[in-house]
Amino acid sequence: MQSSTLARLGLSFLFIYQGLVPKLIFLDKTELYINQQHLELLPIQNLLTPELMAQLAGISEILLGILIISFPRKNWPVWLAFIALAVLLLDIMVVVPELLSGAFNPVISNIVGMLLAWIALKPRTDPWHIKLN
Repeated sequence: MQSSTLARLGLSFLFIYQGLVPKLIFLDKTELYINQQHLELLPIQNLLTPELMAQLAGISEILLGILIISFPRKNWPVWLAFIALAVLLLDIMVVVPELLSGAFNPVISNIVGMLLAWIALKPRTDPWHIKLN
């Protein structure tokens, strides 16, 4: 299996899991806190709730994960993931920087996700392969 394929699968799993588990199945209190902090900055507070924001984000992440594996020869879903991870990391650094010091923090997950995206974008003709047998 090529390293780019393995990285694409890992990136897809990251988005599907992060969209499904902490946002849709088990609504994480940190997700709600982040969303509440964002709502306090927005003029449309009465249109959204932290729970609704989490659900919308979860659905979006799952869709992006599905796009990444559904279009294995297209790079645009991977670039979208890379940009989203970078923007979301910068967003957390500005809006809720206190989350950056925790044991499980967005710096770790987003940087690793960006590295997976970078590997997934490698040309498929690249000789570096990972053998699983």
